[in-house]
Amino acid sequence: MPADAARPGRRGAGRPKGKNRDAMLAKILVVARRHFAEKGYAQTTFLGIARDADISHTAIYSYYESKADLYLATLIATQQRFLPDFIKAMEETSTLRERFQRLMALSATAHAEDDSIIGFLSAVPIEMRRHPELNTTLLQQNDAAFGTMAAMFDEAKRSGELATNASTINLVSAFFGGTIGVALFEYGIQVTSLTEAMNVFFDMLDGDIYTAD
Repeated sequence: MPADAARPGRRGAGRPKGKNRDAMLAKILVVARRHFAEKGYAQTTFLGIARDADISHTAIYSYYESKADLYLATLIATQQRFLPDFIKAMEETSTLRERFQRLMALSATAHAEDDSIIGFLSAVPIEMRRHPELNTTLLQQNDAAFGTMAAMFDEAKRSGELATNASTINLVSAFFGGTIGVALFEYGIQVTSLTEAMNVFFDMLDGDIYTAD
């Protein structure tokens, strides 16, 4: 039995009566995101999520057939939380520099509201490497996210904003991989401000933290 299953907690008797299905799904996904962020995919269990969501263990299976399905649903729901602000940022900015700065600010704001958001999203690439079975489940969602990021760099190349011959995939890896690294490190140590750390990272990209030659 998983260690977290031994902790006492009140359970319901299945799908709660009188409660809206959408509200219950939203609650499950919030709890699942926190568990995936804090425990990792391998150590997260339906039993632990059910306990914290105040429903029965078996009830979760009426919503999600497997942990991989729940992980994908959690990823989609978390990404959709950013979607309106992301679209707005794209519409209000015209350069890669401005867009990247806005995206880092959005990440820091989300982290301040609920640190499990960035903790979860930052760990997705690691979990995909640790658990190959997630690759198939997350492939479409991951490809869509990569396509959006790649389009930003391709547009910047066409406009002449980027003075580099680096491939698009390496640009995505460097820019967003660096951002994920900053976010994941801050999530782990929990002693700094992600907003301030992101500002330092952006200054590094701009070359503004170095003394003049």
